[in-house]
Amino acid sequence: MNEKTIRSKTVFQGRLLRLAVVTVDVDGKRSTREIAYHNGATAVLAQLPDKRFVLVEQFRKPLEQEMLEVVAGGLDKGERPAACARRELREETGYRARRLVALGRMAPAPGYTSEILHLFFAQVDPRQGRKQPDEDERVTVRYLTARQMESLIRQGRIQDGKTLAIWTLYQLKILRGKKRQSTP
Repeated sequence: MNEKTIRSKTVFQGRLLRLAVVTVDVDGKRSTREIAYHNGATAVLAQLPDKRFVLVEQFRKPLEQEMLEVVAGGLDKGERPAACARRELREETGYRARRLVALGRMAPAPGYTSEILHLFFAQVDPRQGRKQPDEDERVTVRYLTARQMESLIRQGRIQDGKTLAIWTLYQLKILRGKKRQSTP
């Protein structure tokens, strides 16, 4: 199944998004799609040598609430996802990745945005440097054990989609991989 684009009109061009109204042909019938075009982003589940996870808490205006999330940020034009992940980790938390493992990609809302998130797991250096968040960004670094993370997820206190997805991929690819390696 495919939708043929008949026309596309940009209705807004911002710093992060380009919004377009797209007319498509679906099996001979015309329909309209509202699409937010986005350069993509990265998200990083960071872990200290003592096994605690490094997350950030920040106010999210669309939801009018504080959200506890993994480190994340948008790709600059031409920037590689791994470089973006390392940069965002340093800017938002002050930590540097010793080891960075690609966990996969996700489309957070393919019904209306082209955004692709590149998901990573990072083992970080225990020495925290100076945070350098964006001028309009207010983030607080939070530390959680795996047990605390799972408890907050079960309680519905972690609601952010990228954080839930990256936690699942970490469980499947990192933890299960370690268990397989240690099995005789």
